[in-house]
Amino acid sequence: MLISTQILTQDYNTPNQQNRAALRSISIINEILSAIDTTSDAQFEKKQPGIVDSICGRYKTIRDYEEEKVSKRISGNIEDLGNELRYYSHFLEDLEVRYVTYKIFLFKISFNFRFRYATLNGKTFEYIPSDELLDSLIQQARFPVNINFRKYDKKPFGLSYSVYLNSAKEQLLKYKKDLIVDIEINESDDDLKREVDNTNDPANNLEYGFGCGVGGSAPKGLGVFAELVHYKKINIIEQLLYSPNPVTRLMAVDAIEYYTNNNFYSPTNKILDKMKEVTNETIIIRTCWGCFFENLTMKEANVKAVESKKHLYDNFIFLK
Repeated sequence: MLISTQILTQDYNTPNQQNRAALRSISIINEILSAIDTTSDAQFEKKQPGIVDSICGRYKTIRDYEEEKVSKRISGNIEDLGNELRYYSHFLEDLEVRYVTYKIFLFKISFNFRFRYATLNGKTFEYIPSDELLDSLIQQARFPVNINFRKYDKKPFGLSYSVYLNSAKEQLLKYKKDLIVDIEINESDDDLKREVDNTNDPANNLEYGFGCGVGGSAPKGLGVFAELVHYKKINIIEQLLYSPNPVTRLMAVDAIEYYTNNNFYSPTNKILDKMKEVTNETIIIRTCWGCFFENLTMKEANVKAVESKKHLYDNFIFLK
């Protein structure tokens, strides 16, 4: 069964409204992807970030612009990711469109849509989309939709898709030959693969730190490294030392230092040299220290964290 994309009355935040928002997001993603060229020989005008900005601008509401302002105030406005990479994002209701440029060209585009809490008959509840809706989204998409499932109960909570523009990717790897954009993971654990890919992804503007916000929760990426350390996936950690994401590189240094200090293994001279290079980088990153957030160079962040990271993974608990 194909669910209609026709928008009727705005019954705000009901299940029907969320269904329409998901279908609308598919339509926007289709439009963006049809306007760009991801191949290696893409023409100049088909790999410009202005294409994404123009299309997103047509769909933005005043609320979307206000949410972007709030997001920048809370998370900072660091666009420079180093290695000639820069980060940008657009909010279109429940769809977030993020892209990274290499020099002046599109490098990678990521799309994320998340279902919200819904209200019906005066009651608010966590909305779980039906299989019928998910099938309809997949049918209407002109790209391979990733349906995102919660880890603890396998219920769907959103959809996502990301794509590299090969022309920019090839130029980046020529510019800095030791970056590893695609991590080799010989694992059967699909969740681990996805988490590692997300941590390595330059489109994810990560924060460096150990406990962020009032609750002192671990920033995105830190839990992934804790898992890699626990299961002794040193090969993956060493690859992440060459990540195009600068925060990930610095987290990889911490993981290798933890390994070394606990006598798990001895890094090669090549790895030691790379660690020294990473900890002396002057790229500005977003850091968090409890309730305090600040922008520091990677070198400054490494110095500030020197005592805290000695027992970095001791409080993480794994069932096996």
